[in-house]
Amino acid sequence: MKKYIALKAVKFDKKYQKGEEVPENVIAPKMITKLERCGCIAVREVEVEQNQEQLPQQEQEEQTTQGTEKELLQYKKEELEHMAEQKGIELKQGMTKNDIVALLLQKE
Repeated sequence: MKKYIALKAVKFDKKYQKGEEVPENVIAPKMITKLERCGCIAVREVEVEQNQEQLPQQEQEEQTTQGTEKELLQYKKEELEHMAEQKGIELKQGMTKNDIVALLLQKE
């Protein structure tokens, strides 16, 4: 199942603000790729909730961590450094984005 998120203010049947979910039925199917390419919407694959209930707790936690890690890696290094600073995490000079993400995930 796909989920569409506005990356900036867009108007279809009504105005959608940045971060709001846009229903699939209001977007012309031919426009989805173009809107994604120009940075107006993001397309996310969402698993059906029923599948989540069938997974053991450990697998659900692993999927959540992997999803969170992928999301964090999309940020710029400077943004990750700022997040770490806000959480009180000390960073060493020369740390990579992966190092910072690992520290942020440990702090959760």
